[in-house]
Amino acid sequence: MSIQIGVQIRKFCRFVVFLAVISTLATGIFFIQSKVFEIQTIEVAASGVSVILDEKKMTNNLLFFSPEKIRRMLLDENILLADVRFTKKYPHTLIVEPVLRTPVGRLTTQTGIVVLDKTGVVLPPSSEQTLPLLIFDVGTVHEGQTITDPRILQSLRFAEAVGGQEVISSITARDGPSLVATIGETDILFTQDVEVETVATTLQTLLTGFRIKGSLPKTIDLRFDKPIVTF
Repeated sequence: MSIQIGVQIRKFCRFVVFLAVISTLATGIFFIQSKVFEIQTIEVAASGVSVILDEKKMTNNLLFFSPEKIRRMLLDENILLADVRFTKKYPHTLIVEPVLRTPVGRLTTQTGIVVLDKTGVVLPPSSEQTLPLLIFDVGTVHEGQTITDPRILQSLRFAEAVGGQEVISSITARDGPSLVATIGETDILFTQDVEVETVATTLQTLLTGFRIKGSLPKTIDLRFDKPIVTF
């Protein structure tokens, strides 16, 4: 009987030792995870931009940091951000790369002129006067709103595609699905559903040739397979 009790005691002691070892390992792993990979530095990979992360809404451990949740939170709270990218630099650094929205055009509204990015998001007021002026009949809009009018979105795409090469003064609607952009003294006609990259390439080729000849046309109509030019 005493032998059986001794065997049981030894088994119980081994079980206790096993639990102690497991507990020690778990404590050590937790300590390593919480301290060795603790976020101590947050670097912002953009000049002139500051990003404030609410530590209460994120884990302080680089190993378990989930970027998508924080990304969505930052995008919802900051309309100037088009995107946010995160890079983990072990063992203690989180790199934040904000992608800012770029103004592409100015839109006339019932209450004044607002600035839009390429996706139609209304940005905070700006003193920028060199962006193309989009002249359309729209109602009141507010900061942070996304414009969905296909005419305006196509105008923004055109402004982005052409604006780096030419100075567009204005874009407006003409004859149903047609749009007209003014570059200097020349009107450029195109449609709402055309591929603006193709239009931009054709337009640049034409303008370059006319400048070499020393005479720019009054109208370049790009709504057809073959451009129609009027002097």
